[in-house]
Amino acid sequence: MEKILFFLNPGAGSGIPPELRSAIGELSDREGMDCPVHELSTDDSPEQIGQLLDDLNPSIAVAAGGDGTVNLVAHSLMNREIKLGIIPLGSANGLAYQLKIPADPMEALHLVTTGNSRKIDMLRVNDRHLCLHMSDLGMNARVIRRYDDADAKGFYGYARQYFRELGMRSKFRYTIRTDDRIRSSKAVMVVLANGSYYGTGASISPEGELDDGWFEVVAIRSYPFWFLLYMFLSLFTRKIGQRSFSRIIRCRKVDITVIPPQELQVDGEPLGPHSQISCKIIPENIQIITGIQDS
Repeated sequence: MEKILFFLNPGAGSGIPPELRSAIGELSDREGMDCPVHELSTDDSPEQIGQLLDDLNPSIAVAAGGDGTVNLVAHSLMNREIKLGIIPLGSANGLAYQLKIPADPMEALHLVTTGNSRKIDMLRVNDRHLCLHMSDLGMNARVIRRYDDADAKGFYGYARQYFRELGMRSKFRYTIRTDDRIRSSKAVMVVLANGSYYGTGASISPEGELDDGWFEVVAIRSYPFWFLLYMFLSLFTRKIGQRSFSRIIRCRKVDITVIPPQELQVDGEPLGPHSQISCKIIPENIQIITGIQDS
């Protein structure tokens, strides 16, 4: 009997849809699968989740929540032959978007049992944090921090914090050190991109692939006010075509220094101000169920 362990985050987005809970129960009754459920809390750590995985030994572990929930479960799957399924429920679901996992929870649940799996890379940030998708310093991380602290959630809550940032455009000086050279300039945001899209669908690194053994450092330079509005339109158009305000550096490891310290976020989780960041690629480290068709 196949065992699928579900990790549900009731604090993600608008919570766990009742129909999703019912559908998980039906998998056990109708399909004859063993589908234990663990509701995540703020007390859960990767070590505790890892112990649960050892005790139950599922073939698939499903993270139902936002990018932060996915990151938490994925952290525990390192060096385990367990596939990761994703049911996107958070305000930011960038990894799910790139992997063509449906935004509808019921469709995403169906994909868990029918989709293809592929191994993807991960990033290790400051030798402590794991990143499956996107991390950044500066503008976007500040938006996420304020959104995390605010009462208003969902699209309108995020839009409110984004427009607060429009009038700031706080520049900082960065130094990026890779194996071959050192680059210094000013920016409003520096991105560590394992993938190519944010959860809004905005393309930040058009050449980014999740399984190519590389990641991209994207420095967003200061730009005119209209370009921020243009970026916001990507929430609807799902693309950004303008590249003249960015510098993209492809690498396998990097050290970044910023002055003054800037807010850092990793897969949607704010981690406070940082002045130094190191990052390196961990190739093909985790197996994820996706909606991408085999070519």
